[in-house]
Amino acid sequence: ASLFVGFPETENGLARATVRLIRMMAVKLGLIPASMKQKQWLKRVFYGKLERIPIEITRGMTATEPLIPLQTQSNADGYRFIFAIASRLGPQG
Repeated sequence: ASLFVGFPETENGLARATVRLIRMMAVKLGLIPASMKQKQWLKRVFYGKLERIPIEITRGMTATEPLIPLQTQSNADGYRFIFAIASRLGPQG
């Protein structure tokens, strides 16, 4: 398998750390709403308008992001996703 990173973080490190700290505090204090409707409202307050995730993703739907080979763990810092690409060998191996 080959590992890649993609979709770089758009926020600076301080903003990410602040959001992470606020989330952790909200969980510890029991401030996370129980219903999905309330969670949607809270996300709109922090993130703005929410977009629906489509059932199917098709070619040309959005711009592609280049994948960057993952060399070391620190190479993954600052990216939202890690991708693993593998192929299965046939009966001949």
